[in-house]
Amino acid sequence: MKKTKTIAFTALLTALCFVLSALLRIPLTEHLVLDLGYIALTAGAYYLGGIPAAAIGAVGALLESMLMGQRGISPGWILMNAIVGYLCGTVFAKIKNEENKKFWWKASLTILLSMLLGVTVKTILDCLIYGLPLAIKIPTGLVAWITDSLVMILFGLPLSLTLKKTVSRIL
Repeated sequence: MKKTKTIAFTALLTALCFVLSALLRIPLTEHLVLDLGYIALTAGAYYLGGIPAAAIGAVGALLESMLMGQRGISPGWILMNAIVGYLCGTVFAKIKNEENKKFWWKASLTILLSMLLGVTVKTILDCLIYGLPLAIKIPTGLVAWITDSLVMILFGLPLSLTLKKTVSRIL
């Protein structure tokens, strides 16, 4: 039964990730937005662990780029979200029961580092696939690293911790 609930919750968070990424984006500039889909990815990483969170990130990004993207499917973005979900989910599973202050520091550092790795992979893939100069992609990549990390830290973690008791009854 637990496996069925995990699969169902993964599907639910994947759908939520898609909806939040596609419909509730807050534009900062023409090409840069606050992507609220990272709230669902954070919850998946916190509650389900690395592999389900990687699936949430990858499939959510795939759906959003297929159905809403202006350039079609973005392999770099899909891989980036899988990396972030897997790394955060793996670390969160190990630190979830630590005291609140330690958890926050470790979780925030994990988000920052995993997002940096993910954005780096995305930037390099985008440059290789689309033939873009690295100098053009680095500034937007750095800003995306900061904004996406902030969404996870300022919205995803607090929401995940707030709903901890409710979700633990479901799973």
